[in-house]
Amino acid sequence: MKVKDLIAELLKRNSLDDEVVVAYYDNGYCIDEIQLPMPAREIMEQAWGEIVKEAQETLEAHLDFTQTGYDIQELFEQKITELLQKEEN
Repeated sequence: MKVKDLIAELLKRNSLDDEVVVAYYDNGYCIDEIQLPMPAREIMEQAWGEIVKEAQETLEAHLDFTQTGYDIQELFEQKITELLQKEEN
């Protein structure tokens, strides 16, 4: 996903002051860990461009498998309950 597309998507549902939980990976993450002799920048950009879609699908599969979204919802509900109980006392 291009950064400009992510920003547009976020702004559809959020204001600039909203807080969000984010996980993202860019080519810098991979470059920092690369175990190969450093290839030309053009080769790295091409390689990254060709794996982005598959990498996104992999990330989404991991998030679905681990039910990360449900875990975050549960944390949110627990915190709401805790705050409501504090407010009652």
